[in-house]
Amino acid sequence: DLAYVLVAPDRLAVTHVVPYPTWEKYLSPIQDAFKAYQKIARPKGFQRIGLRYRNKIDFPTSNIEIHDFFTFYPTTVEGVPEEYIDFMVRKVHPYSNGRDLLRIEVSALAPPTKEQLSVSIDLDYFLAQADAISLRGWKGWLNTAHDRLERGFESCITPALRKKFQEVT
Repeated sequence: DLAYVLVAPDRLAVTHVVPYPTWEKYLSPIQDAFKAYQKIARPKGFQRIGLRYRNKIDFPTSNIEIHDFFTFYPTTVEGVPEEYIDFMVRKVHPYSNGRDLLRIEVSALAPPTKEQLSVSIDLDYFLAQADAISLRGWKGWLNTAHDRLERGFESCITPALRKKFQEVT
């Protein structure tokens, strides 16, 4: 498991790369980094705190019906061709009376080969109101963010894509 920690003035980021660990294993380096950051920087509060998951899904062919695998996808518009070569759809959902936001973006990515299709599901759950959570409340907030990201991801995919993941595993 490989995690990177980025520290800058008023900024701390913990990034994990493939293969991704379980949430419990990922939470540990976040906690360690935040404890060290608190000792050194002595922050007074959070301007922004967030948890972001970026997922890349590769299909062996570009000839798929997007609605077979995703519940959130671009729709066609009368008067333009149904075929398209690129797409991006995005929506933002408020949580906790607008204190937090969940941004979901599904888009095409440059595939490894012309014959393939790569799709990104990018989910970003973040604090939208500065100082709305205390320095002591961050762990509970982070666990809630994780749960909401998981639900957001699951809401974007169909059983056919879930089956594809199980085949890869």
